Amino acid sequence: MTFESAQPVESIPAAPAASRGVRFNNISHLRLLFAASVMVSHALLLLDPNSYRLIRIVLNSEAAVQGFFILSGMLVFGSFARIASATSFWRRRLARLYPGYAVAVLVFAGLVLAQAMLQGVAVEWDTVPRYLAANLATLNFLQPTIGGVFEGSHQPAINGALWSIKVELMFYAFVPLLFAIGRRVGFGLLAAALIAAGVLYWPVLLWLGEQAGVGIPVSFKFQLPGQVHYFALGVGLFAVTEGRIDMRAMALLVGLMIALLALVGQSREALQAAVLVAIIGGVSRLPAVAEPFGGRDLSYGIYLAHFPLIHVLLAAGAAAVLPVGAFVALVVVLAGLYALASWHLIEKPALALGKPRRKLAAVKERVA
Repeated sequence: MTFESAQPVESIPAAPAASRGVRFNNISHLRLLFAASVMVSHALLLLDPNSYRLIRIVLNSEAAVQGFFILSGMLVFGSFARIASATSFWRRRLARLYPGYAVAVLVFAGLVLAQAMLQGVAVEWDTVPRYLAANLATLNFLQPTIGGVFEGSHQPAINGALWSIKVELMFYAFVPLLFAIGRRVGFGLLAAALIAAGVLYWPVLLWLGEQAGVGIPVSFKFQLPGQVHYFALGVGLFAVTEGRIDMRAMALLVGLMIALLALVGQSREALQAAVLVAIIGGVSRLPAVAEPFGGRDLSYGIYLAHFPLIHVLLAAGAAAVLPVGAFVALVVVLAGLYALASWHLIEKPALALGKPRRKLAAVKERVA
C-alpha cells in the first residue's frame, strides 16, 4: 500500500520543462476505492469462502493490493524526486506507515485476546509474544496467528492484510538506489528489468527448489522481488509524467508484463495489471475532484483495521443475526470509525513529526 500525497511532482534535474508541475490527481479516491475493495472482498471471503464469487471477482482484494503497489511505484518516485535525500525520504515513509501499523497490531491483538478470554477460548499464551514480535517487525509470515484464537476460521491469521506493509517498506528501502539507476540507464529500462525480475522470481524459485529437492513455502511468493513488477508499472507511469518515456514505451512495458505473466501461466494477473494501469493512469490525469472526507486519508486505517474487525464480528456471532448486506455495512462503519481515529490520533501527528522542522507550519495547513 502507499499513502503518498497527490502533490505536484517537481522534475528531476534535466527533465524537459514541459514536465514541470505535473500533478497526480484523485489519488485519495483511488486509494479509498482499493481499500474498500479489499475490505468488502475479505468480509465476504471470511463470511463464506464458497459464496459471493461474482462480487469477490469484481471487488478483487488481490487486484486492489496490486493497485496499491502500482500507486506506490508512481508516487514514491515522485516523492523522492522532490526530496532528493535518502534520509529525509526514509524518515517520511517510515513516519507515514509504521506508527499506524504498530498501533493497529497492538490494539487488535488486545481486542482479539479480550474477546477470546470472555468467550472462554483456550489461548496458547506462549504464542502471543511470538505473534507480537513477528508482526511488530512486519514479519507477519513468521507468526500470523495466536494459538486458539479464530481456529475455527478457514483464515485464522489475526490480520491477513498486513503482509503488504512489509513489501512496501522493503521497496522503499531500495527507492534511492533504484532512482539513481533509473537516472543512469533510463527509467524505462529500469521498469522493464523490475518487471522481468518480479514476474520470473517465483517460477524460478520453484524450479530451483525442485532441483534441490526442497519445498518452497508459498509465503516466499509474497516477498520482494516477487511483487516488484507492480511497483515497476508505477515507475513507468512516473516516467511518463516526467517526460522520461512516452506513451508508446509505457505500452511496451505493459505488453512485456502481460506477455511474461501469460508465459508463466498467470493470465488473470496479466489482465488485472493492464486494467489497473489504465484506471490509475487515466484517473490520475483527470481534473481533480474534491478530496473525500475533507482531506482525511482514511484508506490506510481501513486497510489496517478491517481484517481483525471481521474476525471479531464473526466470533461474536454477528453473521448469524444480520443479513449479509448489514454485516458488510457494519464492517465498513467500524473500520471507518477506527480509520478516523487512527488518522487524527496517530497518522497525522506522525506525519508532522516526519517533516523537517522548518516545514511544520505548512504541515498544519495540509498534511500530506
